[in-house]
Formats: sequence, C-alpha cells, structure tokens
Amino acid sequence: MDVPVARVAPASAAMPSAPRVGAPGVGTVWRIMAERMTTSWTTAPHFYLVREVDVSRLVSWLDRARKQTGAHITYTDLLIKLVAAALSRHPRVNASWRDGAIAQHTDINIGLAVAIDDGLVVPVIHR
Repeated sequence: MDVPVARVAPASAAMPSAPRVGAPGVGTVWRIMAERMTTSWTTAPHFYLVREVDVSRLVSWLDRARKQTGAHITYTDLLIKLVAAALSRHPRVNASWRDGAIAQHTDINIGLAVAIDDGLVVPVIHR
C-alpha cells in the first residue's frame, strides 16, 4: 500500500504574520465609560431571559400612532413609553441597589444610551 507523500511548502514561502494590534490612546469619556461598565458588570446581579414575543399589536399600534400624529415615531420611542408605563404599574421594579440596600424610587426617569462620534451620552427623560 502506498503512503501519500506530504507536500512541504518551499522555504521561500513565508507564513503570514499575525495582524499587529495597536493601543490607541483612550479619551477621558471612553475611560470613564469603561470604568463604569466594569463596575456595573462586577457589582450588579445579572440574569438573562430569552422569550419569543408576538409583537403584531405593537407594530399596528406604532403604525396607527404614526398616521395619527404624522410624527416619525420609532420602536425605541414606543419602548421607552411602554417601559415608563410598566414602571408606573409595577413600582417595586423601579428600584436600584444603593449602599447595601434597595432604594425605591418614586419618580420614573429613563436614560437612553446614545453613541456619538467620540463617546456616549445618556439623555434622561424625567417624569
């Protein structure tokens, strides 16, 4: 039985080098954002939930709202409104962890992270 001969690349064929990874300077905004994200990730409890949801009513509501107002209402706009309504209906969820205890909030304030060219801003919609 013949054994196939392995082909060896000629010595002149150089192996491709690994891409060079640079360390660009990090601006203050990005550094603070990274620090806060790290703090949040390491100190706040996390849980994950995956669900399939029928959003046909949401789609029709959005379509009606756009037609009635003439405004360019987005899914994000609608979801912010729905989150505010849910927090109003279930006030115990409107809480945070502060100084080793649950801090219950009476106002509903929703922040929305928005990426900009040189960082991130979080405008807050106050109740």
